[in-house]
This record gives sequence, C-alpha cells and structure tokens, in this order.
Amino acid sequence: MRHIILTILIVTSFNCFGQDKYWEQLTQNEKNEILVNADIPPFAIAFYNGNYDLGQDSLVIDFLEKVSLNKSKELEPFYYFLFIKMCKKADGYIGEVMGECSINILLNHSNFVFNHMRQEMNKGKNEEYTFFKDNMIFEYYASSLERTYPNRPSFENFEKALKETTSSENQELKTKLLKEVKLGAEKMIYEDRNEADKLKQLEWKK
Repeated sequence: MRHIILTILIVTSFNCFGQDKYWEQLTQNEKNEILVNADIPPFAIAFYNGNYDLGQDSLVIDFLEKVSLNKSKELEPFYYFLFIKMCKKADGYIGEVMGECSINILLNHSNFVFNHMRQEMNKGKNEEYTFFKDNMIFEYYASSLERTYPNRPSFENFEKALKETTSSENQELKTKLLKEVKLGAEKMIYEDRNEADKLKQLEWKK
C-alpha cells in the first residue's frame, strides 16, 4: 500500500511541475521577478501597465516578431500574455503582421499555446482559438496573392513541423485548427478568383 501511495504522489508531483504556468496563474512575486528582466523593452512594460497606446509603431511590430520567434522559457508566460493582449488591440499597420506572428508563435511554443487554448475552451471560451484560426486563414490566403515573408513557412511545412512538436494530448486540437485554417484559406481564394472572373465578364460585355 505504501508503494502505491508513493507512486501516486510521484506521478501527481510530476504532473503538477510538468504543467505550463500561464501569466494569470503566477503569483505577484513571480510576475515581479519576470517584469524586471532586462530583455523586456521599456515600452512593453509601459503597455502592460496601461501607459502605452499602440499606433503606427515599428517598435511594436519588431517586438511582436521577436516574441513570436523567442524561445525563452522564463519569459514565455509574460510574452504570450502580452502577445495576445497587443494583437487584440492592434489594427491596420500592426495587424498586417499578426498572421505571420501567430504561425511562428505556434511553431516555437506549440504545446504552451495549445494547452492554454484547451484550458480556455474547457471554460467555454473560444476567443483565443478563433484569433489564431482567423489570422492564419488570412495569412495563407494572402500567400496566394504572392505576399511573401521570410519567417513564414509554407502551409505544408507548417503542418509537418506542428505534427512533430505537438504532444499527443494536443494532436486533436492541432488537427482541428489546421483543417479549419486550410478550408478557410481555400474558401477565400475561391471567392476571390470567382469575383475576379465576374469582373472580367463585366469588362468583356462592355
């Protein structure tokens, strides 16, 4: 019996320590330790504290790109929290990079993102899932218009990379997301071409 209890305690401890900790789950002391990290730019701290408005700002774009490619485990909770917060407020100039950044943050933090998505979806909150889906749909639709970015993989390479980095418990969510992204992009491409054909027919009739 003692062996069984010990085994349960070990497994439970492993599961607790092995789980990702998200910004909203950290204590204030844990947050403070991260916020004094010298790698975080001052404007990002200012935005977090509500003292910086997003505008037509190359600093923000550079930061979002840096966050999406960053692989620091220490800064992962804060950077992901800030990434979502910034992208929700961004539009226009900044909004143009959200698709590429969404793809890269998924590639570099696959299970961190999927685990958080699942937690939110289990609470009946699909906003985060929809955010990633819609941004990636538009990004891969845009690739059909020959918009190219050096940091964005092709859909096929993206799918292959996610398959290799996503844990077994997140495979179902990953498959669902990729399927909807592919179908959504293909639908936009089809509608775009259909509209172009209609315009050509109108021109011909003139």
